[in-house]
Amino acid sequence: IKELMGIKDNKQNILGDSCGIRINCVVQSTAVDVVGIGLDNGLIVVHNLRYDETVAIFRQSEGPVTSLSFRSDGTSMLISGSSSGHVVCWDLQKKQLHSTIPNVHNGNVVSLHFFPSEPIFASSGSDNSVKLWIFDAVDGTARVLKSRNGHSAPPNRIKFYGSGNS
Repeated sequence: IKELMGIKDNKQNILGDSCGIRINCVVQSTAVDVVGIGLDNGLIVVHNLRYDETVAIFRQSEGPVTSLSFRSDGTSMLISGSSSGHVVCWDLQKKQLHSTIPNVHNGNVVSLHFFPSEPIFASSGSDNSVKLWIFDAVDGTARVLKSRNGHSAPPNRIKFYGSGNS
């Protein structure tokens, strides 16, 4: 995919320098007509589709961008997931890196989602885990609120529990 097509006006929105680079994810911002686009080369493009203007460009050094989510509780923040399991937090007002949460998952960050009007987001990974994070630290960073893990690899031995009379 090298371009986005506007449904309402059937207008092509070319992504400038990102043409020819694989788009891994596109997510709607809390602002109307603004999307975040995560690219395979680690670039994140925040683009206004109505005016065909790039609002911000970030470079994630942790690898390809696998997921994005915008915070909607009044704090201008975008989080991005990487193929190496890290989550990166971006300050949209200052247009700079806010913080990095290393080793959130053992493998790809598959999905990120901020809960509406809350400083809480959920992450899921290829390691078969789901984690809830909350931004409540004094320095504005996030911590794990809850987590659930399943098997991250195929089992090599299974033992049944019970009497075995079935």
